[in-house]
Amino acid sequence: MIRKKLNNNKLNKVKSAAKKCYFASQFSLNKNNMKMTWKLIGMIVNRYKKKSTFISKILCDGKYFTERKEICDKLNEHFINVDKI
Repeated sequence: MIRKKLNNNKLNKVKSAAKKCYFASQFSLNKNNMKMTWKLIGMIVNRYKKKSTFISKILCDGKYFTERKEICDKLNEHFINVDKI
């Protein structure tokens, strides 16, 4: 277990160093290209990662719903009636 953790730490250090080296070289190559510079900055801050949550099934009144339209309808029903509870 300790060996695995040490190897994992070593791998993470190597990955981090490689990432720093890559971005340093890319910034150096594109120092006169503002569009590419901002694209690189966006990659560093993970601006381009889409964060989405997909609901694959929902339980309502003891029944599972798996179709997207059914799930949407059940969620809409719930949120329309939230203040009535």
